[in-house]
Amino acid sequence: MALNCRGVNCARRFSEINPIQKDAMFSIITPVLNGMPYLPQAVRSVAEASEGVVVQHIIMDGGSTDGTLRWLEDNQDYGYEIVSGKDSSQSEALIKGFERAHGRYLAWLNADDLLEPDALAKVHRAFSTSDAWVAVSGAALVINGENEIIGSTKALPNGELSSLLGHLQNIPQPSTFFRRDIYNLVAGINLNLNYAMDVDLWLQLAKHGPIHVMKNEILSRVRIHDGAKTVNNQDATAREDLMVRLKHGMSLTSKNSLHLSKRGFIYPCLRPFQKLAKRALAKTPLKHNGK
Repeated sequence: MALNCRGVNCARRFSEINPIQKDAMFSIITPVLNGMPYLPQAVRSVAEASEGVVVQHIIMDGGSTDGTLRWLEDNQDYGYEIVSGKDSSQSEALIKGFERAHGRYLAWLNADDLLEPDALAKVHRAFSTSDAWVAVSGAALVINGENEIIGSTKALPNGELSSLLGHLQNIPQPSTFFRRDIYNLVAGINLNLNYAMDVDLWLQLAKHGPIHVMKNEILSRVRIHDGAKTVNNQDATAREDLMVRLKHGMSLTSKNSLHLSKRGFIYPCLRPFQKLAKRALAKTPLKHNGK
């Protein structure tokens, strides 16, 4: 039987089985729209990482029609909360999700990414060593649609604002956890951003203190596949990333600014001419010496 509910009614129906975790140490938001076949793996990874810590897992469904809601109804023993209803974007889903969060530390895990089993325990230990850190971040493995490891993220030197602005590599979003009290001090997720809302949030947080970067601790797995939003919109992602960093103080003449400008503006403009050149070369017969 498919789940037939929307919005608050849907959340109430699930909460009868899985009460809201108001004493949670972590609140993890999973925005999803048609998350099959990867969503079950993401949910299980949160459950496995929850051993020893109280976790509030909120799944914000944007009105899935691919079996996502059916699977969520059949697997409520994982202890998540579910809110299902139309939203304008992933950013809106995150905003609404964080409004429901009760945990001391916040994060979000996309429906196609995974947490490592010991991630939350490591993050909890890290936060307990210093009150100065506004967020804790680690490394991430990169996997494909078949769960094969195809790469890893490069660690930033540190989590200072200058490093976040100047480094070509962003800190991996699913490996980054931040304090709710600091999140409540900043503007939060920007509803107008579609790709670089994580970068924007890290830069907001870093203005209130350092982000602790655990360079050698793998906390998550980021999935790259044909359906991934940033994979299919790399030009727009680079443009938005550039605009966000400039807003937060990155110099227009910096190496990072020039790199993002090439990816977001120059290369897309050159691409049609490159295609025309290839077609022209393909139609031109090769000339051989002496003939």
